Amino acid sequence: MNPKYLNNYRQRKALREMCGDPFFDLGFALLIRQSEFPQALSEVSVVEYDDLSQVAAWLREHDAELQCVVSDCIDHSRRVPFGRSQRPALSDYPDAVDVMEFLYDL
Repeated sequence: MNPKYLNNYRQRKALREMCGDPFFDLGFALLIRQSEFPQALSEVSVVEYDDLSQVAAWLREHDAELQCVVSDCIDHSRRVPFGRSQRPALSDYPDAVDVMEFLYDL
């Protein structure tokens, strides 16, 4: 494990324990029940929903903060199937910016 990541993980775990915040320790990351985006790289936010309409509403509310939505059951303009989020196609630009065009315009 990367030493800097490991330090982040240990620090966040210690802070959560000292504050008495509930979490689930995966041994390499912390699962936190919260609807906000995680504050640290070593934390993963987890939320339970009653139906998909709640998920769709959350996605609409946070659309500007999302690069992609990994799902097989939610319709979204930047939906990516499971297993493809870390294998973008040549036409999948980060933050919808054509990198070559951006570099050319510099």
